[in-house]
Amino acid sequence: MLNQLVNTISIFGKEVDWDAGTAMFWLLIIQGILILIEIAVFCTLILRSNRKNNKSNREQNSQPQNQPVVIIQQPEVKKEPRELIGITADTGVVAREFKVGDEFNCEGLLINADFNQEPVFESIVEYSVVDEESFERMSEAGEVKGCYVIKPDLTQPGKKSVAVKYENMTAYYTISVEPEQEEHERTLLYITLDTDNVQKEFTEGDALNYDGLRVTAVFNTEPTELPVEDYSVLAPDMSKEGNPTVTVVYQDKSVGYRITVNALPEEERKHREAQLIEEESYAAGTLRYDRSFEARLIQSDDDVKRWYTDIKNELLSFKKVHNRYSWKRETYKAGRASVAKLAFRGKTMCLYLPLNAADFADTKYHLEDVSGNPSNADTPSMYRIKSDRRAKYALDLIGMAMEKSELPRIEHIAEDFYMPYEGIVELIKKGLVKRNIKSAEEEAFFNQGKAEAAATEEEPSEPQEIAPGIFVAPKTE
Repeated sequence: MLNQLVNTISIFGKEVDWDAGTAMFWLLIIQGILILIEIAVFCTLILRSNRKNNKSNREQNSQPQNQPVVIIQQPEVKKEPRELIGITADTGVVAREFKVGDEFNCEGLLINADFNQEPVFESIVEYSVVDEESFERMSEAGEVKGCYVIKPDLTQPGKKSVAVKYENMTAYYTISVEPEQEEHERTLLYITLDTDNVQKEFTEGDALNYDGLRVTAVFNTEPTELPVEDYSVLAPDMSKEGNPTVTVVYQDKSVGYRITVNALPEEERKHREAQLIEEESYAAGTLRYDRSFEARLIQSDDDVKRWYTDIKNELLSFKKVHNRYSWKRETYKAGRASVAKLAFRGKTMCLYLPLNAADFADTKYHLEDVSGNPSNADTPSMYRIKSDRRAKYALDLIGMAMEKSELPRIEHIAEDFYMPYEGIVELIKKGLVKRNIKSAEEEAFFNQGKAEAAATEEEPSEPQEIAPGIFVAPKTE
């Protein structure tokens, strides 16, 4: 049969002749396949049998049964009480360094308590801080309840232990107490200068300017920057070219810094010399100046210039009002009518208005009657401006005068009429100051005329001739 199988096996419908070894190989493969099929069939039968048994058991269990229930009682286990087994002090954010005499502080202390049963961990943040003597007294009286922190002795330097007590447990942490530093007498060692922002280049004749200077006093304790009123600055000779030293003095210490004084240009030198000669001649009484209104304003104080700006802006804020300069005054008109005048009496600026001085006799506005002077016929009252308060009152009086003249207020953009100071030589060159030179023989006549002019309150409209070719300016105050 084996030979027949070998000779007659057909593959894909064709007969193939194999040798005995090849035929045996294929026979074993076929037998193995048959065995696997038998095993699969056997497993299927077993699974079906198990399913039937499970179904039968479920049906039986679903039916009620009257079988007795057996209860097994477990022996009772005795539960131990919850007890504290330990505490620890968490000092992560607590102050650990003190100085002798400091107040003890344990702010931020966290106390961790461990127990033998759940919950086994508990954080305590509320506690009382007491000294050791007080705690012992409370313990003897049985008044200890809760958690306590025992304050250490901070009167002596060294390492100190801080005790934390909770129930029958105690934890410790260590602090350091440093000795109190001895106070040393404050002693000045030296002073230093910061001149980075200080002007260091000048011209002959300039005044020293040390704005921006910073002075630091170095003591044995710490350096301190000094205010300008605490130290002195000694200015060097600025009248000649060179590199002088500016000296700064504080207490018994001094230090200096160098500046450069450059030579004055020849033209400027001549100009300054001429101005000096003019000033010396005027001081000697051999020269008299007749200053115009503008010249007096230019050489007046900054306060006067500020008051002038406020008053002029106020006057120009009314309809049709315009100004005109003359030698002695500045006149403000609306059409042809004068509504105000400004003039100087000495260094005092005066405001003239078309008001009746008698109407203000019992008021805060102390107007003076100058109607006796023909030049003041249209502005018969005068108000002297000597302070900020009077400058403010002058604005009130201007408003009253404009209301009396029925002049409405208009929109006006305020301007700054400030005039920088100029020396007498510059003003002479501009024609704002006239020079009158006196001879020795004419001096007596000049002084007499000056005294007579000072005795009257009226302001002459023009300079008075007191001797041939000698004139005296209108009275000033």
